[in-house]
Amino acid sequence: MNILLISSRSESGSQAHVRGLAWQDAPLLDRITERLNRRGDDVEHVVLVPADRWSRTRPGRSSHFSTGEQIREYAVGEQIREYAVSGPAAGQCQSQSWRRRAARALRALGTQRPDVIIAVGAEEALALSHDLSVASGVPFMAVVTPGVAPSRSRRAREAFGHALQEAATIIADDSQAQQLLAQWPLFTLVRSDDESPHALADLLLSNVEDAAASAARPRMLFHAPFELAAAPTSASRQRPNKMYEAFLDAGYQVSLIHGDPLQRAQDFQRARRRVDAGQRIDFAYSENSTQPNLLSTSAFRGLAPLLELRILAWCDRRGIPYGQFYRDVYWRFPEKQKSVPLLRRLLMQLAYRVDLWGLRRFRAHLFLPSLAMAEHLPGPAVPSTALPPGAQVREARTGSGLSLLYVGGVGPGHEIDDMLAAVKQTPSASLVVVVPEASWARFGSTYDDLLCDRVTVEHAGSNELGRFYDQASACLLLVRPNQYRRFAVPMKLFEYIGFGKPVIASAQTLAGDMVDDLDVGFSVPYDRDSIAALLRSLTDDPARLERAAENARTERHSQTWQKRATTAAEVLTAGADG
Repeated sequence: MNILLISSRSESGSQAHVRGLAWQDAPLLDRITERLNRRGDDVEHVVLVPADRWSRTRPGRSSHFSTGEQIREYAVGEQIREYAVSGPAAGQCQSQSWRRRAARALRALGTQRPDVIIAVGAEEALALSHDLSVASGVPFMAVVTPGVAPSRSRRAREAFGHALQEAATIIADDSQAQQLLAQWPLFTLVRSDDESPHALADLLLSNVEDAAASAARPRMLFHAPFELAAAPTSASRQRPNKMYEAFLDAGYQVSLIHGDPLQRAQDFQRARRRVDAGQRIDFAYSENSTQPNLLSTSAFRGLAPLLELRILAWCDRRGIPYGQFYRDVYWRFPEKQKSVPLLRRLLMQLAYRVDLWGLRRFRAHLFLPSLAMAEHLPGPAVPSTALPPGAQVREARTGSGLSLLYVGGVGPGHEIDDMLAAVKQTPSASLVVVVPEASWARFGSTYDDLLCDRVTVEHAGSNELGRFYDQASACLLLVRPNQYRRFAVPMKLFEYIGFGKPVIASAQTLAGDMVDDLDVGFSVPYDRDSIAALLRSLTDDPARLERAAENARTERHSQTWQKRATTAAEVLTAGADG
C-alpha cells in the first residue's frame, strides 16, 4: 500500500527530529513509522516545518528528516522516505496560496499517488491532507493528538471541523474525542481509551485498510443551509445529522456543503474541484431549513442570496441528480405566522417562493414528510417522494401496568388538556410528561387543575430520555387535530417506535393514520372521554398493549434512518442507473 503521511507540530516537546525544532508528536510518529516499516508499506512522510523556523532547521545526527526542497533520506527504513516542507506562517494554515505551494513542492519531490493520506498533529497537516484529498480523490485519515485544537479564529475552527467531517477515519483518545464531539458531529471518529503513542498507532494501523478501501465507495454531496450542530436540540436540526450518519452507514463517501454562506461557498468550491478533477458524484441530497435559504443563518454571518441557486444550477449542468427534503410549509398557514413582524413575513414569503422556483427550474426532486403535504406547495407540481423521519433502534425495558409517557411541548400548538384530564379520570394510569423547562414555566400553571399525583412533570434533554422510556409501557402523541396535522409527521412518532413502544395518537391526524397502518398502537378521537375509555380498555385487556408493543419492536427495523437514506439514494440514482 502507498501511504502519504503528513505531520505538523510547532509546540515544544520531548524529542527533536529536526535540529532547532522540537516535536511533541515524535513518540507517536516513531510508533507509526515503525509499524508502517514493519508492514512493508511504501510510505512518504512529509513534515511541515513552521515557516518562522524553516531557515533555522538543519538535519542533525539523529535526524529523521533532511531539509531542502527535493532532498530525500532513507533514515527510518527501506520503505519510508521522509522530508521536510515549509509550512504556513502562523495563523495562515487555511491560506490557499500556501496549500498550493505545498502541493507544488510535493509534485517537485516526485511523490507517487498514495492509496491513503494520513494527517497527524495540528491543523496545518489536516488542512493540507484535506486539500490533497479533494484534488485527488484519495481518502484521508486524521489522527488528532492530545492537546490539538484549531486556532482561535472562528473561521479556522469551522474549516478544521469541516475537514474532519470529510475524513474517512478520525483517530483520537477518549478525552480528545469528547472535546471534538462537543463541537462537531463526527460519525467516523474512532476512540481510544488509551492515549499512549502505542495505542493510537495501533488503532490507526488497524483502520488504514478500511480507509484506503473507502476510495471505491460512491460519493455524494450533502447540503444544508446551516451548520450541522454537534448536539442539536430541535427536531429540525436532529434530522440532518441522522440522515448524514445514515448515508455514511450506507457506504457513501459524503462531501458536505453546510454552515454560513462563506463556509458553504468554500465547501461548494471544493465540490467543483472534485468534479473538475474527474471525480464522480452520484447525487446531491439537501436538508432545507424551516427558514428560507436567505435567512437560514444569522444575517451577521453574511448573506448569499444566489448561492443555493448556483449549487442547483451547477448540479443540473453537471448531470448530478439533486433532491431536497422540503421540511415544512407552515408559512402557508397564516395562523402559524401571527408572531412574525409584517415586513419579515413578506420577505420570507418572497424568499420561500424563490427557493421553490429554483427547485423547479433546475429539476430537483422533492422529499416530503408525507405526500399529503404536496398539495399545499404553491405553483406547479414537483416530482415528490414521501420521506418521513426514521427510527433509531434502541432497547428499553417495559414499565409496569399502564405507565404512559409524553415527550413534547406545551402551550399554543401543543394542547395537552384533554390528555391530562383523561389520565386524571383513569386511576389505573400514570403519566410522565417530559417538556422543555422554559415552556412549562410559561404555560404550566394553566394545567394546575388537570394534574394529579399520578402525573409527573420532568425536564430532560434528548440524550437523557432513556430512563423515561424504560419506565413506559406506552407513549402518547395526543394533539388536537387540524389541517396542518393532516400532513405533518412528528419525529417523536418514530422515536417512540424506535424504542419499541406502542403509540396512542390522535385520530384525524396523519400520525394517527400511520399508527393504524403500521399496527403499532391505537388512534383515538381527541377528547378526554374517548381517551379515558381507551385507557380503561387497555387496563382491562393488557394483551392488546403487548401485541402493539411487539409490532412496534418488529416494525422499527423497517423504519430506520438507514432505510430512509437508501430510499433517497435509490430515487435519485434511478434515472442515472436506467
